[in-house]
Amino acid sequence: MANDCLPALSATVVNENQLTNSYSLQLDIEVALGTSDVMIESFGGFGDNRDEAVADAVANFAANSLHPLLAAFYGQVDDQVTVEMWEIEAVMWRVIIGGYGIRTSEGIKVDVPEQAFQAIEGLIKGLTLEGTIHWVRTYYSQLNPKDVTLKEVTCEVLLDNEIWEEAQEQLAGLDWPQLEGFYSVRNFLILQRQEVGR
Repeated sequence: MANDCLPALSATVVNENQLTNSYSLQLDIEVALGTSDVMIESFGGFGDNRDEAVADAVANFAANSLHPLLAAFYGQVDDQVTVEMWEIEAVMWRVIIGGYGIRTSEGIKVDVPEQAFQAIEGLIKGLTLEGTIHWVRTYYSQLNPKDVTLKEVTCEVLLDNEIWEEAQEQLAGLDWPQLEGFYSVRNFLILQRQEVGR
């Protein structure tokens, strides 16, 4: 593949599960950035059948990572992203920040803690970043039935596809709302090193 064809995107459906009254699957979006660098974003999809589950996963992708990817690599900046310039260890980085992708049980409204993004931004600015591009994905979900002792929490932060434990601990330790039912909050951002004089 020639470099002028990059970045190249591909989509693959994996982990398909046919249940009694529903269908679930995972949509993996891979973005080839170079000969060895591949950005991977995965999205769950649910529905009454496979077609509905695929459509749900694609909608999940479109609501979360699509707009930062378009802004970072294809010059399509819209109101679904925020673009900022961050200085990290005397290097300027263009940061493309997607909005929060929120999925909930019916009737639930989620207020994301203000400190959620502040915590991630502070940790990123404390990193020593090599290369020209990095990406961070955060995900927090909570399933809170009436019996709160059965509450299930998932918190994951990935830096360049790898688990970032320090960030996970900070994100999980925030004062997330305790709501009956399910909700998840996802965020995706891309950092691009800026050349001197650019």
